[in-house]
Amino acid sequence: MTDINGIPFVASRPVTPRCTTIAEVPIDLARDQDIVEIKLRAPCIVRSAGFWAKKPAVLGAASMRAVEIQLMPMLFVECDPDGELVERVFLFLGSNKPFVPREGFAIRYCTTAVLERNAGAMHVFEIVRVS
Repeated sequence: MTDINGIPFVASRPVTPRCTTIAEVPIDLARDQDIVEIKLRAPCIVRSAGFWAKKPAVLGAASMRAVEIQLMPMLFVECDPDGELVERVFLFLGSNKPFVPREGFAIRYCTTAVLERNAGAMHVFEIVRVS
């Protein structure tokens, strides 16, 4: 039996003791960016996603009445805090938005984050190479 990411619940080989933590991974996306490459500690499983508030740095803000806060995605990942850093590529996609990966790649669903009722959702996929 496996979880949604295909990771077995029960190890088929002896498990070596290691430390596990849930790490917060804030993602800072540029406007119109939906793919990001990040380094995560292995082994790593994306468990959920949420949002964090980014306050843009503004010079001379005294003359401004309000600064727009941008909501950015945050991943919550289960990992070994001492594990090796590995490159992973993730796609952040809204509902009903199509995405076609390049040849030789596929997308694997990880999780969904809902901002608020009727505001839509952000779905997180990992982009993986297929052989």
